Formats: sequence, C-alpha cells, structure tokens
Amino acid sequence: TPAWADLGKIAAFYAAAPCGYDVDHIVPLVSQFVCGLHCEANLQYLPSADNQSKRNFHWPDMPRIENAQRQVRLFV
Repeated sequence: TPAWADLGKIAAFYAAAPCGYDVDHIVPLVSQFVCGLHCEANLQYLPSADNQSKRNFHWPDMPRIENAQRQVRLFV
C-alpha cells in the first residue's frame, strides 16, 4: 500500500461491496507481467465467479500475444 493511499476510502470500498461481489484489484498486485498498487483507484467490484476466473492474468491495456502457443505457456 503506497503511503499516499487513502486507507479510509479503501476500507469503505470493501465495506460497501455488494452481496455476491468481490473487491478486485483492476491491475493485479502480484503477477509475472505487471504489479499494481493497493489503493482506492485500483479497486472495482466484480461478481465472485468473474473475479475467480480473472485471477491475476487480465488487466486494462493488457498486451495481446499473437502466438497462441506462447500464450498458453504464459497463462497456464
């Protein structure tokens, strides 16, 4: 969590999560490809099933990998 993150806003965001939804980090905190921040700007609500399938493999502006075999190696 960066020093400038608003911990009150983060806590309020978690507390307001709708039933059946998870709080998700838009850009994963830990990934082989990218690391996001634990701050209020990097949070969203996702249905639990969608969040589980997303794992830490998808984020906005994720580069496309044209070679399907390479994609399988990277994401499995």
